[in-house]
Amino acid sequence: MDSKKRILIIGFEKKEAISYPHLKDVTDYFKFQCEADYLYFRERGYFLGSSTSMKANIQYMISILISSFHLTQFIYKNICNKYEKIIVIDNFAYVVISMFAKNTSLWSHDFVTNDQVHKNSMYQKTINKLTNYFLKQRQKIIIQDTNRLKLFCITHCLNYSDLDIFCLPVSGCPTISEQITKTPIVPRILQIGGINQHRSYSYDLMKHYENNATKYELHLHGFFDQFIKEEINHLKHIPFCSTLELEPNKVNKIIEKCDIGFIGYKTDNLNFYYISFASGQLVEFLKLGKPIIVFGNTDLVNLVKEHNLGFAIVSLEELNSAISYILINYEQLSINCKKLFNEKYNIQNYLENLHLWLYK
Repeated sequence: MDSKKRILIIGFEKKEAISYPHLKDVTDYFKFQCEADYLYFRERGYFLGSSTSMKANIQYMISILISSFHLTQFIYKNICNKYEKIIVIDNFAYVVISMFAKNTSLWSHDFVTNDQVHKNSMYQKTINKLTNYFLKQRQKIIIQDTNRLKLFCITHCLNYSDLDIFCLPVSGCPTISEQITKTPIVPRILQIGGINQHRSYSYDLMKHYENNATKYELHLHGFFDQFIKEEINHLKHIPFCSTLELEPNKVNKIIEKCDIGFIGYKTDNLNFYYISFASGQLVEFLKLGKPIIVFGNTDLVNLVKEHNLGFAIVSLEELNSAISYILINYEQLSINCKKLFNEKYNIQNYLENLHLWLYK
């Protein structure tokens, strides 16, 4: 460990409760390498300006004030700490921190694109301009892939030449499956993450299961919104549901119990279209060799087809055909998934180079 090269990581989850595996893995690596500190910054900024209601804007302002208070408190308590590098997740926290420190690097996760209505809000216009201003000075940006980089530059009126770039896909640590890959008789299909209708087609999937419960078992694990909770009570065939909050390195225990992963991003903007290297769900399925069914208009469709990872459907009426295709080709699809994970989504391929890049 190099105690002289102190790093501060500023993220959107509380230090003692980081549930996002990708964030947890990166944070743990730097904690071990250089005793990095971590600061929770409450307001991510992505939804700022998305609502015109007085209540929502009051909540935004309260969130901003709390984040600012925590930041001020942290600066006061750690005034003697000389952080050589500060990694800040997402634009809003980045522009706030950059007002206090020069050695900041932006770690881009989500950002408001030009095709989103609240892009023209006062909040987002200000964030956009300040992101442009500070990035031209600080230069360093960590982003998932070149497609998202191009979109980021268009959104923030930046040129590639203004930036020092490190591409870090959403990725994870490899794990060894306790199960032998084999073709299932009645497959268990799993959807993880946000279990909702507005982003994940969860309700449509449940309705399909109502009429096809003899063909597959449906498992849902993650964060259920109120609408889905209420609708589940009206179903004749209730899927297996898990809301258990697991530690990041235990999510694989849920994935192991399924045969096929279902990823259904409902996208209405480019931030969620370019998701191939920004999907934690994808990583979890790939590393355990679980073939995937993709539904929705995202670039995951091309990824699945190019690497033969499963099946991309344009309608849930195709789901049974997709399942049949996967069952026939299960072992080869599973091999393809693990191969792509090891090539592109294994975080161990990136962390040492990321460390070197920060200090070059």
